[in-house]
Amino acid sequence: VIETVYRRIGDILSIDGDYMTAEAATINGHGVASHMEVVQFNTGQFYSPHYDNAPDTDIFLHFVTFQIVLDCSDDLTLGRTLFPHSINPRNNRGDFKKIVPQKYSALFWYNILEDGNVDESSIYSHEVVSTGSQWLAHVSIWDPNLPEAGDPNMPHDRMYAMHDEL
Repeated sequence: VIETVYRRIGDILSIDGDYMTAEAATINGHGVASHMEVVQFNTGQFYSPHYDNAPDTDIFLHFVTFQIVLDCSDDLTLGRTLFPHSINPRNNRGDFKKIVPQKYSALFWYNILEDGNVDESSIYSHEVVSTGSQWLAHVSIWDPNLPEAGDPNMPHDRMYAMHDEL
């Protein structure tokens, strides 16, 4: 099942299947995907706002985050994925995006711009679950052509210092 998820993510993003396997992500190191992080949110739990980018030189900068809603309880309220700095391409204004979780749905977003700089609109959080529970899976994808030190134009400590919400 996990291999199928990795391969389907690769299909969606047009990434060669040899680079999109659990083994490539965790054992032999030639892949472009992270291990799959599975998290459960119960009533009262949430993620604070953050970027999915590497804060050190040990891993590549994540350029795509892929999120899958594995399960939601019938009584789930709230628990949305929030993008407070998102930009609406239709009017080029900031719109606060709130993605409602639906069982078996998937969502992906870019974390960096084409020039390698951090896309500040990619900051996201996971809203507090008011009632019920949900299970999510995350896989981060990185571009091995980017510098290992991450964003070439802005050190991560400086980027994080610019945002009070982090």
